[in-house]
Amino acid sequence: MSGLSFKIRPVDYEKMPQFGASHLLSRLQRGDGSMAGFPILRGGTALVTSESPYLDRDALIPIMGDGSGSNIVTGESCFVVAGQQAGLLTGPLYTFLKTISVILLARSLEESSGRPHHPLFWIASEDHDLLEVNRCTIKGKRFVAGDPSEPVPPRRPQVADVSLEPHREILLDFLDGTLAEEPHGRLVREGVARSSFDNYGAFFRDMMGELFGKSLLQIDPISLRSLTAPVLADLVERWPDTRAAFEKGTAFLLELGFRPPLVEPGIFEIREGYRIKVNLDEKVAELSDGPCSLAEAAERIRQKPYAFSPNAALRPVLQDAVIPVSAFVAGPSELLYLWQIDPIYAVAGVRRAPLYPRISATFLEPSVQRTVKKAGLKPEQIFRLPGISDGSLLERSDDPDVLASVENAGETFISCVESCLDQYDNKWLRRTRNSLASQLDKLYGKIRGLLAEKDGIDRRRIEKVTGAAFPGGILQERAANPFEFVARYGLAFVDAAMAKLNPWRICHQVVEMDASGLREKRNEEDDQ
Repeated sequence: MSGLSFKIRPVDYEKMPQFGASHLLSRLQRGDGSMAGFPILRGGTALVTSESPYLDRDALIPIMGDGSGSNIVTGESCFVVAGQQAGLLTGPLYTFLKTISVILLARSLEESSGRPHHPLFWIASEDHDLLEVNRCTIKGKRFVAGDPSEPVPPRRPQVADVSLEPHREILLDFLDGTLAEEPHGRLVREGVARSSFDNYGAFFRDMMGELFGKSLLQIDPISLRSLTAPVLADLVERWPDTRAAFEKGTAFLLELGFRPPLVEPGIFEIREGYRIKVNLDEKVAELSDGPCSLAEAAERIRQKPYAFSPNAALRPVLQDAVIPVSAFVAGPSELLYLWQIDPIYAVAGVRRAPLYPRISATFLEPSVQRTVKKAGLKPEQIFRLPGISDGSLLERSDDPDVLASVENAGETFISCVESCLDQYDNKWLRRTRNSLASQLDKLYGKIRGLLAEKDGIDRRRIEKVTGAAFPGGILQERAANPFEFVARYGLAFVDAAMAKLNPWRICHQVVEMDASGLREKRNEEDDQ
């Protein structure tokens, strides 16, 4: 028993301004007719895995492993896959939530199908966008590996080729400064210190291992290039068909009212340590050493598989071609582009894997829950606070206007007294009327002061809530780092998430955290 427990409050995506009724996830949640044909994984149905002529299970098995030197993959194994760039300290919480999703779905599918299922994380180490992975935010403080003022060079290496060694001590000092006071801050620092700083991919792999251990398989796509190169080569050789399929998928999303996230399919050449875009048209490929035909470019890819890599539009096709995937777990933007590229699968002759949205969640720690309650809010209301989107704070428009009600009643009362004065010119009535008016003015002032004080308290409470649920004005899962929670609660945070989060429920899950069991556990340990 971890001592940390979670209570889940589901919130519909369409009730959250951060998503809205027309969002892909909202449509999936309510079973919108416009989503007919979306290749979503459905529990309780017959197992469907990706399949293609390129799949070679015997060649795949030696590449997979649990990091211990043993191999748990067999010829019957299936995989539930998620992928992400190799973010520093694993990146924002959504990477953590993706991983929880693949682990829980793999367990569920193994139980229902009777076939071995492994959760597999695809580390996008081929990516060259360093600005997406070289930073992290913990407790509101940002760490950046490198000089953020330096201009972005036109040619950039894969992050798998970028060393983090120059930033080791600076990162450890940053963690000392931000997490030293947390109960498990030392645990996090020690995990970082023993991780590999050889490159972003290796560091990411080790930090994910700190969180999930042997519960998760991880793969670097560079190790798969000997298997994926023939798929990429065939797509390049048939580039007019590949391009037309992409344009078909793009037009389909536009018809449904979605903004297609991807601009074009493409490939990169790895040359002299840099990832260089290859320009392709109907007949010619512009390689670094000059133009050649599409057939010649395809043959070059087959001969030198480690010298070429796909862009985001082709990567999932290569994955499904060489790995038997029973579910591909993705975030909302990914789900949209995975649907956009759907027609490309037919060009490659690949049966695609079913898709499923990752768990989406906001974690409310006990102190934040108390503040939510004192502010008179329900947890699900925090997503509709005006201050989240426009910089204003909570307007209590749903409360009765106390001051206006009292003022209206006072004016009515004084008017009644003045009507008596019109009929009876009495000095005592006149003095009493003036005294009453004076006392009412004092009463209005007192109420105004109390309301201002209360408004100030409410403002501070709302700022605390929005700061926790929307750090930096961004939905928590897109900004906060999981190791901030691990530093506070230990690996009990991971255990509680695995025990309570529901991967099958398409909704946003508000997690009310109860740490009273941890305090009791610590007290018992102190007594011993």
